[in-house]
Amino acid sequence: MDHNKKTTELLLNWYNDNGRQFLWRKKEKDPYNIMVAEILLQRTTAKSVEKFYTQFIKKYSDLKTLDQAKMDDLEDILSNLGLLYKAKIFKRIAQKLKENDYVIPKNKQELMDLYGIGDYISSAVLTFGFDINTPIVDSNIRRFASRFWDLTSDDLIKEKLIGITSQNMKEIYFGLLDICWYYCRAPKPQCNNCPLQSICIFIN
Repeated sequence: MDHNKKTTELLLNWYNDNGRQFLWRKKEKDPYNIMVAEILLQRTTAKSVEKFYTQFIKKYSDLKTLDQAKMDDLEDILSNLGLLYKAKIFKRIAQKLKENDYVIPKNKQELMDLYGIGDYISSAVLTFGFDINTPIVDSNIRRFASRFWDLTSDDLIKEKLIGITSQNMKEIYFGLLDICWYYCRAPKPQCNNCPLQSICIFIN
């Protein structure tokens, strides 16, 4: 079987049975919710964010309510997660997008022009929020790619990601992120338990 197809098959089968089921993964596509989750997840564990995410979305359900929020209130709620500095990020994004009727852009460069939004978050918003397949590459995916495909170039990694995500895009990306979390970790990967071990260059 083609390596890409086998990778997709193994990833999808594993994710459907074992993948982490966070609230921002379960909800129907919503660019705002995805953007909020990804900003909160920066330098923070998913477990910590999961407890806080619902509270934040309930209080600030869209960009308009976020724009109208008092900075003191925003800082107060974010301080509960130790993310006080992210209040400025949320506030500046909401203020900027007020000029666009609070519509989150579907264009990667326009997303990256927003304060606090880089390559990873812009790709996640497009992929998970708009169903636009935009390769998601962070330090975890780079580590996985260097072991699994023996690739270190972001451009080549993105080509591979496109190749394995033509179908079931979101589930494949979520599966990859979870494989990185459970097994393909630094500095000691748990290769013997990884569902991709039979086709991984690193272990074979």
